[in-house]
Amino acid sequence: MNEFVHLHLHSHYSLLDGAIKIDDIINKAIEFGMPSVAITDHGNMFGAIEFYEKAVKKKIKPIIGCEMYVSKSDMKLKNASEKYYYHLILLAKDDEGYRNLSKLAYLIKSDTIKKYPAKLDFLITSISISSLAAYASGFFA
Repeated sequence: MNEFVHLHLHSHYSLLDGAIKIDDIINKAIEFGMPSVAITDHGNMFGAIEFYEKAVKKKIKPIIGCEMYVSKSDMKLKNASEKYYYHLILLAKDDEGYRNLSKLAYLIKSDTIKKYPAKLDFLITSISISSLAAYASGFFA
């Protein structure tokens, strides 16, 4: 039987997309016989530590990832009229990838806080291609 590993999954930490809690992700992975599972929340890694610790405890290999919007221009508010936004799933393959993923997620949030502090809860921002290139190692290709 082929093993299935979910590599694009939003937890309840993806405020606009996810509803499943970390414990439920791990329990479903066990129920379906998955040796591993990934979380790829939108533009944040708020659940990464909780996910890692709980998965390891239950003998599931955690894959930490993040789904980001990538823009050809500098980081800015996601604009529905701009046609050059791309979804990109980044999955850390090692400690360097985790650090780079953390840095990219930090850049998204810190840029938002600096520019739009009053609207923070309602924003989805993007990462620029140049920022992505600066922190591009340690990911599954």
